[in-house]
Amino acid sequence: MLLLLLLLSLSLKIELRCCAERSLEPNWSLFVFVQAGVPFLVILDAYEGCIQQDEVIFSGTAHGVDLRKRVEQISNMLSVIECWINSARNLSIIGGALANGGTVNGGVETAALELKRAVASGRLAPKLDGMRSKLETMPNSAGLLQRIRNIEESIHYMHSY
Repeated sequence: MLLLLLLLSLSLKIELRCCAERSLEPNWSLFVFVQAGVPFLVILDAYEGCIQQDEVIFSGTAHGVDLRKRVEQISNMLSVIECWINSARNLSIIGGALANGGTVNGGVETAALELKRAVASGRLAPKLDGMRSKLETMPNSAGLLQRIRNIEESIHYMHSY
């Protein structure tokens, strides 16, 4: 597991470095990790670790953290959560297969259960709150703040029934 986290961290750092040259669309490495069964919280923790590492590295410099890079990092984290929600929603889209005794793709079921556990345990909300607090101090962050609100609404809707 430690090796997997190291590889994930390395891949995410490479992706974050290259993000400035590409659009904000989710990158291929996210989908590879999801398809390989890496839990979404592990992926989010790796992104969060990259952000925290940058804060430590740049906190003592005169320039501070590059805001464009921070926006890209937060956008990437939001893309992970949006992918997670969409994966979990597919369980509902498939219909009542579980209720009717059928089976559902294990990955979809896992995403839905993982999301439910992350919400119930309170591990997801602080991540969203942390991103929001960073964005509130940045100029031109209204779009990302709206994505956070949309994510929170989706999670609330999914877990209210």
